[in-house]
Amino acid sequence: MTPIQRMEYLQYPFTLLDKEFVLPKERLPLNSGEIHVIRFIRSNLKFNIFGLSFSLPEETQYEYIKGIIVTDEHRLKIFKDQEYITEFQFPLY
Repeated sequence: MTPIQRMEYLQYPFTLLDKEFVLPKERLPLNSGEIHVIRFIRSNLKFNIFGLSFSLPEETQYEYIKGIIVTDEHRLKIFKDQEYITEFQFPLY
């Protein structure tokens, strides 16, 4: 399922931002921990997140891949299902 299909299936509530909402200009503080993201990898083998792009191996092509940002380590760890694939430096500042 796509993320939208999954949210509809789970009847996940959507909340729209107020029209007056403006992103803050200063950096948002991050707590220690992990940020999990899932991306579908196309033929270009790129894992794109927050405007950054990371090249992945052939085995990830046409698969949903999980990335875990470990905030304390400034690392992006890549997994296919539960299998560790690789990791990258991930700038948080």
